[in-house]
Amino acid sequence: MPRHRKVVLFYPPYDGPPLGAPLCMLALASPLLEAGFEVKLVDNLTSPDFEDTILRETADALCLGISILTGPMIGSAIRIAKRIRRERPDLPIVFGGWHPSLLPAQTVGEDFVDAVVRGQGELTLLEVAERLREQKSLEAVRGVTYKEGGKAVHNPDRPVESVERLPTPTFAMADFDAYERATGVRKLPYASSKEMRS
Repeated sequence: MPRHRKVVLFYPPYDGPPLGAPLCMLALASPLLEAGFEVKLVDNLTSPDFEDTILRETADALCLGISILTGPMIGSAIRIAKRIRRERPDLPIVFGGWHPSLLPAQTVGEDFVDAVVRGQGELTLLEVAERLREQKSLEAVRGVTYKEGGKAVHNPDRPVESVERLPTPTFAMADFDAYERATGVRKLPYASSKEMRS
């Protein structure tokens, strides 16, 4: 697959019992696949050798996306990002998830992070991938914080999209048998919120 079509998505290990397939990654993959990108999902539970897997998969990739929560999984994300930066210095590394969304300037301030996708990421990551493929700047991409001239640029927020208007997550990409063996139950974790207006 040509370098300009492949996006590698990594969900790092975290403390606590395995929860099941990472729905966030299945949701991110769906718009990319619909747009003709190849997507490789790497989850520590189904890829115990995830560091070597990521290194192998990023050899012909457009970018590496890493989704993290606040907490111990940040350590694994940093370790992988630093290794990729050393061995694939030209590969864009994009962080997303709760922690980078809360602290985008701090996150993109690290030399192993090129951009942060803030908040709801499905459409933002797709636009980032399209811009990277076309070798264009991220300046017009809403919901992104990125580096320009060594400084953080904080683009305007992207409006929240109704889940009914987003593609269905790519459930077929998840090995639910492997998650069932690890957790003892067949499940898909899901978190949601609702904005309250007065």
